[in-house]
Amino acid sequence: VDVTLSAVHAARTITREQNALIAEWSGKTVWLNPPFSNLQAFARKAQKELHATRIKNLVFLHLSTSIGCKWHRDLLDSAERHFILPIITRLSFRPEEREVRYGMAISVLHGRDHEFESEFRRSIGALIESGYVSRNATNLWDAHIKSI
Repeated sequence: VDVTLSAVHAARTITREQNALIAEWSGKTVWLNPPFSNLQAFARKAQKELHATRIKNLVFLHLSTSIGCKWHRDLLDSAERHFILPIITRLSFRPEEREVRYGMAISVLHGRDHEFESEFRRSIGALIESGYVSRNATNLWDAHIKSI
């Protein structure tokens, strides 16, 4: 499920009109690229959906300054496992907008799911190819998976 209409080709999306903060999320994996002005509300909603076990995995794009915030720590604590991947250039659908204005990161919250682990590893490969993450991101992911 893509709850904020990012570039992911999800089986289901939740539109602005459907209001992702009210709608029930369901599905194996949720890709979340919320408005940065409302990160805390989306994190609380994600935490509720994870707790209710309507979703198993969450891929959450956010500002890197969020990592020290209480709401981000609470969100990470709600998952069986988590991984944070720094973004090294601005994610954009238009090449002319790739300048980094704010530090960004992807927090991945997941359970023990080998299919998701492989799927996300492939996503990291695409992010590396696009120049969004460090070339060692795949190694970091692999080390994370092996450490658990």
